[in-house]
Amino acid sequence: MKFKKLLRFLILIIFCFFFCSTTTVLFAEQKKASQPVISNQPSSQPLPTTPSTIPTPQKRPEDTNINIPDIPVIKSFIISFSGAFSKDNQALAGAKPSLYFTWEVERGVGGSSISSIVVEKLEGPGPEVNFRTSELKGYRVFPVAEPLSSGRTIYKITATNNKGRSASSTAFIEVFSFRQAAERVQLASISMPETEMEKTFNLNLTFLNRNNFGVSFQILVYAYDGSTSIPIALRNSENPEGTWGIYLDPSSSKEINIPCKLPIRDERHYWKRIKIIITHGGEPATSSRNWEYPLIIEIKRVFRLTR
Repeated sequence: MKFKKLLRFLILIIFCFFFCSTTTVLFAEQKKASQPVISNQPSSQPLPTTPSTIPTPQKRPEDTNINIPDIPVIKSFIISFSGAFSKDNQALAGAKPSLYFTWEVERGVGGSSISSIVVEKLEGPGPEVNFRTSELKGYRVFPVAEPLSSGRTIYKITATNNKGRSASSTAFIEVFSFRQAAERVQLASISMPETEMEKTFNLNLTFLNRNNFGVSFQILVYAYDGSTSIPIALRNSENPEGTWGIYLDPSSSKEINIPCKLPIRDERHYWKRIKIIITHGGEPATSSRNWEYPLIIEIKRVFRLTR
């Protein structure tokens, strides 16, 4: 009897223990399920973002409003004179060289083709020039029919593309009168041997041209006694008037020997100076281009230059 009561008591204790354990586990599982799950693995769900972190959508090329320049580009437009009478874009009046036009044009950034290139005279006394071409790079030569007149002449080039947009540039030529050019011609040196009267001698002259163009002129040599001047340069078949011509290249110097003869004068009239004048086509130079050098006349009628 006692054994049965003890067995029942043990069974009751075991049942109570099992019941309490199961209840504790179920409560723990419910509490765990109610807490947020933290994981180191990337989540498939997008994280919420703040307005400052939202990327700005990029515009598609067709959505952008970019102004691409589509204007022709004139890389160069140069005018020069061909021939020996000039250098670059300067020349001497009266000369008849040819005008030499060179140009180079490119398409604009937009890439539109160049439909026409026009070169024309804007203003000035220079030759009339007006031509059209489609060559993006080229040159044209125009012979000058009439002698050049002094002054500045401006020419213009205009390039137009097939969208009707154009670009222009200008260049000029400069023509100087002989009076202007003579201001930049210098008599660098003069010499002669000691010579007797009525004897032929060579007058050695060196001229310096500081112009950017060639200059041609005639040289007159006179003896001066204080009141009268007479030409003393000898005449020959090449120089029947006793004028000796010379051409100076741009920015250069040149020497010339002119045969001369000084006539005898009486004791009351003796030569005091040698005078040198340069002219061009009958146009005399300014007074600053007339050079005079004193002479020493000795008793034996021998003379020489003195500086």
